Amino acid sequence: MNINWLKTFVAAATYENFRETAEKLYLAQPTVTVHIQQLEKQIGSKLFMKSGRRVVLSEAGRQFLPHARDMMEQYEQSLRHMNGWRQGYHRKLTLAVSPLIAANVLPSVLQQFMKAYPSIEVVVKVSESNEIGGMIARNAADFGLSRMKSVLSHLKSEQIGADSNCSCRAT
Repeated sequence: MNINWLKTFVAAATYENFRETAEKLYLAQPTVTVHIQQLEKQIGSKLFMKSGRRVVLSEAGRQFLPHARDMMEQYEQSLRHMNGWRQGYHRKLTLAVSPLIAANVLPSVLQQFMKAYPSIEVVVKVSESNEIGGMIARNAADFGLSRMKSVLSHLKSEQIGADSNCSCRAT
């Protein structure tokens, strides 16, 4: 299955218009039509139905769309992984950090960490404190720094700062 066909399909499903899809993807409109036709041929079902100047997903298109989005996400994730690997990273650590900690505490700590562990790629996701526990729970982050204790009982929270005005919680 061609990744460009999937990208075109997901965009067409979003915009419900082949002309707009072509503009957003910097393609010619006939190319969008060909991509959709090729994908339909491979799947064996019509993915869109015409409705005036718009196109709408057929039932087959609605069934296929979540799978196409998953394949696109997996593809993009694999490209990010390979890009990190080429840059010398062998592991990845994703941090969910509250805005205050990200602005005040994190820069110096992160600089020291990256110097000590140059083969670990660090990704920082700045999020509100009340969202950080959920990010850890759904594996969107490996570790969190927040000014609030997690309300999720299966996550471990630990105070790591002494100053109550600047304390952090690790989840």
